[in-house]
Amino acid sequence: MEPDLGVFNAVLKQLHLIQKPIVPLVDYAMVTVIIENTWRFSPFAIIFILSALQTVPSDVVDAAKVDGAGHLQIFRHVTLPIINPFLSFMGLLAFFWNFNLFDLIWLTTGGGPGSMTETLPVLIYRRSFREFRMGEGAAISVFSSIFMAIVTTILYFLPKIRFRGGKK
Repeated sequence: MEPDLGVFNAVLKQLHLIQKPIVPLVDYAMVTVIIENTWRFSPFAIIFILSALQTVPSDVVDAAKVDGAGHLQIFRHVTLPIINPFLSFMGLLAFFWNFNLFDLIWLTTGGGPGSMTETLPVLIYRRSFREFRMGEGAAISVFSSIFMAIVTTILYFLPKIRFRGGKK
């Protein structure tokens, strides 16, 4: 990795904002991984939200317009309650995918520098296949699965969030 090469550091140096080059995968490893994973998840989320928005019946929106609701009120009181189950499901999927993220972290940082970006899947891999402590890796995997099952159960049985304007 050569930090002196690249447009980002050159522009920041020319603007006298930095003295030494920034190496994102060393200086800001976790932030870089989060940005990369968000970028990777964005197309799925956008298509999922678009498909959810297409399920909103146009006659309900038209009725709200006739009743004098503005765009923000239509979104808050009509659209959002209809697409809320879709958004909840997408949030659950995003939680699972981020919780089990291994490939991006392993290929970019390897869990480092040090253990800065070491997540449970990276820890399981290291314990099981690098240090050959299969029992510890299996135990961490089981506890990870139990934790995800508990989170799923809690989120499934929580009452639905309702977006209401005003008091009843």
